[in-house]
Amino acid sequence: MYRIARPLYFPVTSDTVSYYPGINTVKASLILLVIFAHSLPDGMIQYYNYFFEMPLFMAISGFLIKETTFKYGLRKYLRYLTGRIFIPWLIAFIIYFPLQLGTRSILQVSVNDFIYPFYHLWFIPAYTLGAISFYAIIRFKLQALPILIITGVINAFWYVYIRDSAIKDELTQLQFLGDKRFYAYLFFFLLGVCLRNKRINLRFSPAPLFFTLLSSFTIIALCIQSKVADVLALLPYLFFNFSLAVFVLLYVAPLKIFQNEFMRFVNKNSLGIYLFHPMIVMGIYYFMGDSGKAHTSMFQGFLVGVVTIMLIVTLVWALQKWAVTNRYLLGNIKPKGE
Repeated sequence: MYRIARPLYFPVTSDTVSYYPGINTVKASLILLVIFAHSLPDGMIQYYNYFFEMPLFMAISGFLIKETTFKYGLRKYLRYLTGRIFIPWLIAFIIYFPLQLGTRSILQVSVNDFIYPFYHLWFIPAYTLGAISFYAIIRFKLQALPILIITGVINAFWYVYIRDSAIKDELTQLQFLGDKRFYAYLFFFLLGVCLRNKRINLRFSPAPLFFTLLSSFTIIALCIQSKVADVLALLPYLFFNFSLAVFVLLYVAPLKIFQNEFMRFVNKNSLGIYLFHPMIVMGIYYFMGDSGKAHTSMFQGFLVGVVTIMLIVTLVWALQKWAVTNRYLLGNIKPKGE
């Protein structure tokens, strides 16, 4: 039976509620962090941001999927996703496709352009494959723990050997397996799914989790400053992101923290904000004459991020005013019966 420790100083946990306002706030915060990550020039701030951002985001994405989502089967679920995310993703894919092509001719388009989509668009295929993986666990009555262990090993392999390599170009037999980031974050996605649907038995109090967070982050910082080999930073990386995901999903999720209209708006429209903010970032840098961000300071990058947030929120707010753009660009569709 699924249980978590519930000390007196933290009486509300995610096994006692069905609504998770804290998740909405954290998810909205991560979307804003994504915008800043894409706005800032390369540097340590950006590096640390990427270190935890996507593992936590994928864990939250998995946590939001309930087992009852598939009560009408996989086909029905994929039909729902078609309107909710596939059509907006396809429109974004078309918008960014000229940038994907670069200097190539349209006649040089290959299947790799779809398997490895432009920049940030990998997330939607990864999310879909993660959801299908969970459906397979349900459909074939698979044990979640061995699958989590396998995906954890894959994650470790990615971190040490594949993270910054061009392995898809060197090992052509792997090129049709999809974007390598899918395998990097599948473990965290399934961790979120399994926690929400009580597929694994975890007993953690918040204090040890928080201590693990602080200690593992300290070790990570020392590893980065000392420029040690990735294999030595692997365990603190895994401990940190595992502890962060579990702490947020079990203890932050039920809390009504930082609830306000702006964060609710960002959370509700996270898909549209995520898909279309890069064109604003790239447009700003184009007009600055520094498309490669080679001459941009961190402070300037931060200002670009602030302006981008203002513009993308305004754009999404405007797109909501028309039923067609609200549905096909933002994926805001109402379930039947509403």
